[in-house]
Amino acid sequence: MRNLLKNLTSVTSMFITAAAITAATSANADVIYDLKSDFSESQNANGTWTYRDGNDTLASAANWNSLGVNAWADGQTAEPAWLQAPTDNFNSFDVGQGDIIIRTADGEVYDCSCSEDFNPTNVIWTSDIDGQVNITGNIWKIRDTIEKTYWKLSLNGQMLVEGSLRSDDGNDSVNPQSFTEDEDLENIQINQGDVLMLAVYNAAGYGDFAAANLTITMPTQEVPEPTALAMISLGSMLMIKRPKK
Repeated sequence: MRNLLKNLTSVTSMFITAAAITAATSANADVIYDLKSDFSESQNANGTWTYRDGNDTLASAANWNSLGVNAWADGQTAEPAWLQAPTDNFNSFDVGQGDIIIRTADGEVYDCSCSEDFNPTNVIWTSDIDGQVNITGNIWKIRDTIEKTYWKLSLNGQMLVEGSLRSDDGNDSVNPQSFTEDEDLENIQINQGDVLMLAVYNAAGYGDFAAANLTITMPTQEVPEPTALAMISLGSMLMIKRPKK
């Protein structure tokens, strides 16, 4: 009988310890900021995200360009604009439902000699956390045009990566151009108030459409919660062998 009780105690303690470890692990989750999932048609700024034309926050434009969707734009039919595709292949674009569409502005001609003054349409993420983050994302053109589209990703005004798109470069929604194709954007130190910017523009006098994904992830360290620690301690105590009488 005594041996049976000892075995039951051992089994019970093992279950308690296993449950505690599971609880401690599952209680933690990565902190994720996602341009697509976080997009809002009703607020700008929206949490940590702001959709802009240069330094100016874009206004709400209902039924933008009569496309039946609300956008953040300089006007009802104006560009630049940021919007979210309500359906797959929206407006015959190469997009899926929920993809973020960017319409760059006409007349924004990039000139390297005045790059400091050049401030195209952009979305910024203003950090509300301190820690190391991983930055991922991609971009692609969503219709066939000859216009070349440029993009740049910067942190607090310092360039991280940049690139360009053409309709014939092989990049589409299935094979988009990755922000991390040539640059490692992992374990980047972020402090509260830091600003990550994705800017999109065209090199010629006419704007165009593109779509983009952008995600900032802060992995969390798996540190057991107080309750889990208590359960682990209880399990360990039960497994201690009682001295023989």
